[in-house]
Order: sequence, then structure tokens, then C-alpha cells
Amino acid sequence: MTKPALISTCEPWRTGRARSACSRAVLIVGLFAAWSVNAQPRLPVVAASQWQPFTASDGLTWRLRTMLDAQLAGDRVAFERERNNGEAVFDAQGRLEVQLDLAPGVRPSTVADAELRRFGGEVAVRGLDVMDVRISLTALPALLAALGSRVLVARLPPRPHLLGVGKSVSEGAEQVAPPQALACTGNDGAGVKVVVLDAGFDKWQASIDDGELPNTEGVPAQGGGTHGTMCAQVVADVAPGATILPVTGGSYAGIQKLVADVEVGKLGAVRVISHSVIWFGMSFGRHEGPVCKLTDRARKAGIAWVNASGNSGGGGFWTGIWADSDNEGHQDMGPAA
Repeated sequence: MTKPALISTCEPWRTGRARSACSRAVLIVGLFAAWSVNAQPRLPVVAASQWQPFTASDGLTWRLRTMLDAQLAGDRVAFERERNNGEAVFDAQGRLEVQLDLAPGVRPSTVADAELRRFGGEVAVRGLDVMDVRISLTALPALLAALGSRVLVARLPPRPHLLGVGKSVSEGAEQVAPPQALACTGNDGAGVKVVVLDAGFDKWQASIDDGELPNTEGVPAQGGGTHGTMCAQVVADVAPGATILPVTGGSYAGIQKLVADVEVGKLGAVRVISHSVIWFGMSFGRHEGPVCKLTDRARKAGIAWVNASGNSGGGGFWTGIWADSDNEGHQDMGPAA
């Protein structure tokens, strides 16, 4: 059996004019939605004499240390500035979602729920070599001290970037050029399960009720906007017979978990993963970076991974004629290209 295709921004451009993934993949057109507003965390009352900034050796990244320093100092302006950076997500109890990068060979399953509960925390998602936990900022240093060498560093989880907004009713079939190219074969995607991996599935049931999503499996969590719902509508427009499974992957650990699940068949016979978001600093055109490694794992498991290439429409992407002046096999991206 031939390997499934990997259609992704991770692949370098090899032919002709650079194009977006929307023109290379019939199944996906990038539509967009904004993140929802997070719950306001509660700042503790801490006496000035009790506050001491944490050092760089405490296992926290600079941004987490900055947030914690501001919170303990009662500096609401500085705290809100860091809180509104697009990656900080608080729950209703004021706990922050934090990614723990584990030491080589340490599995997320070895960090027990009971260890987190001692510090008022809980697991959000266990990935392959990272995990997301919800915990108050003030309790985080003590948790890291208890976990010891199992954790390399705690950081704000990398987040997918959805960029922009779209209409509630999908026009995806009109944007794919042309859908008749597949329709004429009589192949409507029947018998194919497509995972739509996204961070926002608001109005999911409303889309089902309106007939926009005829074949779905599972009920996604609400919150995060309608981006994933709209992307699912595009898949349904082009492949109305396919079964669409929505999966929330709002962090790197979340997509790690998805790949682990499809590798062992936990989600059934998934054939396609559609992921119309981008990850800044996590995947690169020369097929490098942690997200690219995950797409490779999915491909080896027999899954076709379809990813947005830049996820910016309306001319907000680079175009140019193929040029390789240094003969290293990749498109020159400079002004002369």
C-alpha cells in the first residue's frame, strides 16, 4: 500500500509558483475565528515583605516568571499585560494552563493525578513528552520542586493561530477549484473518517441542525470560537459522505495526544486529519520542528495530514517564481526570487 500524502506547510515548495494549502488540498480551505475571552484570574493579597522574585533556576520560563512576579507584587497592570499575550488561558478557578516539558524518557503517565492535587492542580491533557496542567501560578514553583528532575521546564503552552474570521455558512465548495473534479468520479467521501483538529467548535449543534454537517461523530467541547466548526463545514461541502470527527487541540500537548490516539486506533479508522491552523516557531518549510515530527508519525500510521500553509488569505502570503540560486533544493525567499 502506498503511503498517504502529507499536504502541509512543513513540505518545501518544489514546483512552480508558491501556493497556499487551499489550492493544493481539495479537502480544506482555511476559515478563521477569534479566541474567546478567558476567565479573569483572582490576584492574591500578598504582603510586600513576603514577595521575592523567583530566580532563573526555578524551572519557569521568562514569561511565567514575569507573570508570577507581577501577581505576587500585586502589579495588576504588568500582570494583565502578560496575561493578554494570547497564550495564557485561565479556568474559572483562576488556575493557569501550563505546559510541562518532561525530561528524556519520562512519560506523562508517571506524573500522577494525586501529585498535582497536592498543589491544587489537575491534568488538562497528557501528550507524548509534554503535558498540560492547570495550577495556580503561586503553587507552580512548589509543584516543580516536588516533581524534581522529571520536569525540564514549565512554560505557557504553544497555541495554534487561527487568524481572522469567516462567515457562519460555509462557502468552501465554491472556493475549491473546482469541486466537480472529484464529484464527477462519484466519490463523496463515504466510508472515510476525517478528524477536524482545531481549537474552537462553537455552534457545532446549530450547524448540524442547519444541515451544514450531515455526518458527524462525537460532540466537541464548546469555547474558543467557531473556526473548527467552519472548517468542518468546508470538509462536508466537498466530501458530504465523509464522517467528521471534531477533536479539540488547543495546545501542542493536545495534538500530541491526538497522534498517539490515532496510532493505536483509539478513534477508529481515521483516514484524514484536517488541521487548518498554523504554529509559529513549531514547524518550518524545510520539514523541521516538533509539529512536523507529529505529522510524520501520523503519516506512518496511515493517516493523510492536510494542513494550512500559512493560513492567511486575501494575498497575505508570499508568491514568486521558482528559484534556487544556491542549488540546495529549496525555494529562494529573498527579494531577488
